[in-house]
Amino acid sequence: MRKYDIINEVGNIYGRWIVLEYAGKYKDGCIGWLCHCTCGVEKIVNGKSLRAGESKSCGCAVREVTAKRTFIDLTGQVFGRLTVLQRVLNKKKATAYLCRCICGKEVEVRAGHLKLGTARSCGCFRQEMISRRGKDHPNWVGAPKYKDGYVYIYHPEHLNALTDGYVAEHIYVMSQIIGRPLIKGETVHHKNGVRDDNAPDNLELRASNHGPGQRITDLVPYWKKMLEVYEPIVNKL
Repeated sequence: MRKYDIINEVGNIYGRWIVLEYAGKYKDGCIGWLCHCTCGVEKIVNGKSLRAGESKSCGCAVREVTAKRTFIDLTGQVFGRLTVLQRVLNKKKATAYLCRCICGKEVEVRAGHLKLGTARSCGCFRQEMISRRGKDHPNWVGAPKYKDGYVYIYHPEHLNALTDGYVAEHIYVMSQIIGRPLIKGETVHHKNGVRDDNAPDNLELRASNHGPGQRITDLVPYWKKMLEVYEPIVNKL
């Protein structure tokens, strides 16, 4: 574009900008104009941004609006079960509020979560709701779990339970049938191959135990011990 084809912006006012003079080519080949802001700052501004109303000041207008915003201190206010104690900086150095829940626990909560109602307690209310719904709640601590097709149920008192308190349902059912927990070397087989079909008539107790040696003196005591273990439960299977 030739200079005499440029729209003369000198003297024009756009928001707080007053155009002083032509500044030549600007970023990306656009035409720039040296502008004076009413706050005293001078800066080259894209002509298209001026005419489109995208640039109305050096940024002072936005800063003034931000400074005029009234800060509302939430200290002392109550949101659900939370009472705001004081303003604090959280671990991310962001402004938050220290709140005390009616259960006595103190937690740090962002102001936005309090105002929007997304934070109403320290978490105790959610746990109460879960407890009330019990086994019908998907987050109940004793809800059945599934792993590799097997069902695990919550029975922390069972001797075959894992460290998290869960025991495989097919093992639990078999232990109820035979009247004792399973011992080392025993497994439960699903007759129809469906791992979560734990109906008693679909389960079969198997033992992978074998004698410690081939000598008769070793085998006889071993199988006497096995008879003591399995003979009492044969009629239950």
